[in-house]
Amino acid sequence: MATLIGVSKNTYGRFERGLREIGAECLAALVQQGWNANWLLTGSGDERLDSGTISRQNNDLRQSQVVSQSSVKIAAQLLQEALDDADAVLAPAQYGEALVLLAQLLEKGLPEADVRPFARQTVGMIVTGAKDAGAAATGK
Repeated sequence: MATLIGVSKNTYGRFERGLREIGAECLAALVQQGWNANWLLTGSGDERLDSGTISRQNNDLRQSQVVSQSSVKIAAQLLQEALDDADAVLAPAQYGEALVLLAQLLEKGLPEADVRPFARQTVGMIVTGAKDAGAAATGK
């Protein structure tokens, strides 16, 4: 597997043990091999994109196509730009869901220039929602 994504066996082992975060290029290579980016980042859903149905909350969505490596790579760059601009960090599950959503928009033919503001809005809503939830939990 390490050879398929262009990293050493030691680096791949660190990915698996959670000692090192996987980069966009390696993630894109794994998606190109049929792995589900959401599962890789969060452990949620099916391991493979070609396994049929991806369960997300109460919806069953049929997997219609494998997302291209270039779409995942661009989506990861746009998401990281939006996070940097907001000085924010997302939980792995939120990051995975946002990444998949952005990659799907790119796959549907939406231009990168149109996806960029959507990425910023998505990060803003997630961050605001997290702050609101935290305030509600503490009663502030």
